[in-house]
Amino acid sequence: MEGDVVAHTQRFTRKWLPRYTANDSANLQTEIDAMAGKGEVVILPGDGLLTTRITMPTNTVVSAHPNTTLYSRVARVDGYTGATFFFPSGQTGAQLGLASANTVGGETLSLTALGGLVEEGWVQIVVEDAISAVQYLIKDIAGAGPFTITTERPILYAFLATAAAHGAKVYRSVPRERVFLYGNGATIIGAGDRAFEAIGSIDSVFEDWKLVSATENGVAGYAGFMASFDNGGLRNTFRRIIVDANDQAIAGLALETQEMSVIEDCDIRNVVIAAGNSSVYVYESHDCAVKDTRVSDGNYGISIDYQSSATRWMSSSAIKVNGCKSQNNAVAGYWISGGASVELTDCSGLRNTDHGLRVDNGTVVSVTSATTSIRAKGSRFDNNTAGGIIVSSGNVDLVGCTADNNASYGIDVAAAAASVTFEGLQCRGNTTQAVLSIAGKLSGTGLVCENGLYGLYIAGGDVSVSGVARTTTTPGYIAIVFYGGALRLHSFVFDGAGGGGAPGMISHTTAGTIWMDNVRATGTWTNGYVTVTGHATFVWKGNMVDLSIATTPWTVPDESQANFGNFTLAGAASVTVNCRGIKASSRPGNFVAYDDNGGVPGASPLLGAIVANTSFAVSGTAGDTRKCRYLVEPT
Repeated sequence: MEGDVVAHTQRFTRKWLPRYTANDSANLQTEIDAMAGKGEVVILPGDGLLTTRITMPTNTVVSAHPNTTLYSRVARVDGYTGATFFFPSGQTGAQLGLASANTVGGETLSLTALGGLVEEGWVQIVVEDAISAVQYLIKDIAGAGPFTITTERPILYAFLATAAAHGAKVYRSVPRERVFLYGNGATIIGAGDRAFEAIGSIDSVFEDWKLVSATENGVAGYAGFMASFDNGGLRNTFRRIIVDANDQAIAGLALETQEMSVIEDCDIRNVVIAAGNSSVYVYESHDCAVKDTRVSDGNYGISIDYQSSATRWMSSSAIKVNGCKSQNNAVAGYWISGGASVELTDCSGLRNTDHGLRVDNGTVVSVTSATTSIRAKGSRFDNNTAGGIIVSSGNVDLVGCTADNNASYGIDVAAAAASVTFEGLQCRGNTTQAVLSIAGKLSGTGLVCENGLYGLYIAGGDVSVSGVARTTTTPGYIAIVFYGGALRLHSFVFDGAGGGGAPGMISHTTAGTIWMDNVRATGTWTNGYVTVTGHATFVWKGNMVDLSIATTPWTVPDESQANFGNFTLAGAASVTVNCRGIKASSRPGNFVAYDDNGGVPGASPLLGAIVANTSFAVSGTAGDTRKCRYLVEPT
């Protein structure tokens, strides 16, 4: 993504004095039209009254004074066309048709007719019943029917030459380009659909405005999005926009079907709390960014989504959210429900009523990723009411993140469609579980679970954890509660230091398997591994598993459920040992017998008949009644 839009050139200046009269709208429109492509309109200090929308032409520069206040009394129309400052769609002429479907990632379109299209002009493609649109600059035209149009950048969407869903409607376009609205701290307050609505804008900037939704002389305040770069836009920028939705507007700032557009250093608050509303929306956009932006006291904070969740034409992809703060929202700080290749870096989601980060990605359609790849790096999701992070569907990678001091859990892998990997995940001081797994997959290294009731609470799914620095619990509770699924612990440390010690490292009470490899414990513990008869399968894999620091390291009443246990030799007679972990391929070298005192020690015990997953036979020599311990290496 390019860092900024192209710069404008100011040649002439024309001043306009707001007078708060019924003529202000017409007079301002006249000045803007007269200076389009020529110079800059400077709005002087004072109060202005805008009763009809201002339509922005191409190559326009408008700047205001910090002491300028524009009162909007524009009537609401349909959610967007009744905007105070309006950029109409550049769509013009008759609808054209695709001769064939395009190649995604290519730079050509095949059209049945040209309809006025020219080189260095724009072509617009509308999909999904006119909800979404994109525009491409034409670099070359060849052919004589069908015609081949070469575009200035790759086409990232699959357009169909059909009237069915996602079928393409092609038009010549004359978009608004290079429109610069500099507020310099000026205020727009009042009513209408939106303060700024820029449909299909190219290389435009809205900068340093304060936008306030408020009832103005009996006209209800802005009810829709406060400002949007809308369908088909390219390289547009919101910068230092302050939005007070005042519990009237349903959204703050939006990027809708944009490419390479930016929301930067903005403040949004007080969006209406209702289902689906968000302070910042990124819809069906590609290679866009939200940077250093603060949102608060709304519904969702920052949402990355589809334009239409019912049809899901195209996910937002290659979206970067950097240095943002989202707090005190009624639902989640960040909500990703239609995003591929999304990165959150150095962000915070704090004190939200629901979660700091919520990922509910469904079926994702994107050229940049075959998966719902979401990555959060160096980000905090702390002090939220429900939990820090919840993942219901999608692939999420957490690097150097925290989920601390949440009123419930730190992170919840909530469904089978969820897959979470982590590196350096800290979950401290959560009221219940540090990590909750209902289903899905969770794996990673460097997990720190401290000072909650439970460290890992696993009710299903596939969980693999290594490199744990500290796993402590509130005294009287358990570090790992395992109710089913699969759990793998590798190079794992149970650390009971500093918390007064917990009575149990692992409680394993429901069917499912735990694998341990190189696991040890420090601190003070009453129990190590505790299971119940006939339910759990424990596999000790290879390297050291040392829970001896616990008063009772092992409580395994039914040894048939593990790949380790004890048996007593009966001399040369064969002894059958129940062992669920035994395999048909097991050989004497695959299990270890540990000698104890008893009778007349003889040669090493001999492995006899094996019944896979059930038992093995073992025998000693005459007079040998030693008690032995075995470990069957998993195959």
